[in-house]
Amino acid sequence: MAGLVGKMLDRYRLVEQIGQGGMATVFRAVDTKSMDEYAIKVLSPTIAADRRFVIRFRREAGLVRRLLDHPYIVPVVDYGEDQGYIYLVMPFLKGETLHDRLVRGSLSDREKARWVGQVSEALDFAHSKGVIHRDIKPSNIMLTEEGDALLMDFGLAREIEGSNTLTGSMLMGTPAYVSPEQGRGEKLDSRSDQYSFGIILYQIATGRLPFEAEAPMAIVMQHLQDQVPRPGRFNRELSEGEEKVIIKSLAKHPKDRFKDLGELNDAYQAALAGRRMPEFDLPPPASTMAMPRREGISPLDTQIVAPELERRRFPWWILPMLLVVAIAAGALTLPSVFGSSGESTPTRDSTTMVQPTQTKILVIGGTPIQTQTLPRVTDTPLAPITSESCPGIALHPPVIDGNYVKWLVDNGGEDTVEIMDLQLMAWPAGNGRLTEVRINNSLLWEGEYEEGEALELLQGMPLIVGPDSPVILAFKFAWAPGRKGYEMSVGFDVGCTINGVW
Repeated sequence: MAGLVGKMLDRYRLVEQIGQGGMATVFRAVDTKSMDEYAIKVLSPTIAADRRFVIRFRREAGLVRRLLDHPYIVPVVDYGEDQGYIYLVMPFLKGETLHDRLVRGSLSDREKARWVGQVSEALDFAHSKGVIHRDIKPSNIMLTEEGDALLMDFGLAREIEGSNTLTGSMLMGTPAYVSPEQGRGEKLDSRSDQYSFGIILYQIATGRLPFEAEAPMAIVMQHLQDQVPRPGRFNRELSEGEEKVIIKSLAKHPKDRFKDLGELNDAYQAALAGRRMPEFDLPPPASTMAMPRREGISPLDTQIVAPELERRRFPWWILPMLLVVAIAAGALTLPSVFGSSGESTPTRDSTTMVQPTQTKILVIGGTPIQTQTLPRVTDTPLAPITSESCPGIALHPPVIDGNYVKWLVDNGGEDTVEIMDLQLMAWPAGNGRLTEVRINNSLLWEGEYEEGEALELLQGMPLIVGPDSPVILAFKFAWAPGRKGYEMSVGFDVGCTINGVW
């Protein structure tokens, strides 16, 4: 819309284009009556052609102008429609967006504390007035020359307690920042803004987004289904407290997030300052979450007939999306592969996991250790991982047992092999830190393990894996483990390595 420069919209003359997005273009403008400068956001003509959107826009712009008077919210001064263009008028502020600032480099703790506090305060205020933003992202946070962070673009806000017809079935927001419930087209509340703000906290902490894909819908699907990668993987200096705040704000279910932005900010500020943090529960791993059920109704049916949704007209992509989510949820209700009955002996072609029941002696680094053999087995749907360079050796998929994640290493060859190097390079963010490693039932290591580093205990202390004598490697985490999101590397003395990703 660069052709609008120099033209008039009502009494505002558009002087220069200063920004452009997918839905709108921003101009510096002059009010020809007062001669004051303003920033005017002109919406795309394609959107303006939708009369339902125009009606909704007018209602919500009026709502924002009336209710949101706060020092850290950029106010809507005026709004209107002229020559087929819909526009919002805001104060003209000098500075840069948080997006621009993050492109230039990471933030200091002082900047994080100040700006996160100010945006949290602004959102908490808006939510107290019954308004949610629905499009929280770095480009909608203005950093002024005075050093303050101001939240912009409430023009697409929604009144929490207002009529559902204000938004119809249109999905608003930016895919990289949409909450799972926003992606499903559900009725939103203030916790949806919290999730989007959590994505910003993730970016601030790591310099990257948690989910990326070429297609916008693929990103939405990741928000719906995938475990958020642990932010500490990408920032070794990130404190455990700050990581826990981010993880909780990005819980898949709104009920598992913070009660409000004030509570989130209190925890975040304490984490930054190294103070004692408020106590809170972390969300369960994404892969263990099931869709809500009603008696006699499948998870998919529940989503379609839920009371808050049955009055809504769904976008065309909601049904296939729900089908994928329902299938994933149904798969997660399968019984654990540990604890079921049956007697068998694992072989290199086996797809079984086993439970220790009998005692034997295993020699590790020349030291006899009492361990257990593994005769109890159950089938698992995932195939073991093998390598042509490691004939006869198989690394079976992980299973969950309390706070432990367990892998079985099976040697179906004729010669004894030794595990010389062991690395657990990635795990779900919800697991927290690794605290313990066991070989079968014997403690091998405990402490605090840094992701991506080999366990020093294994250097020069091989683990024996004899023919048809499988070994269980058990990793204990601080919090309940997730079922997906692991990467392991096991190196053997025969000069080969097996790498697995689940």
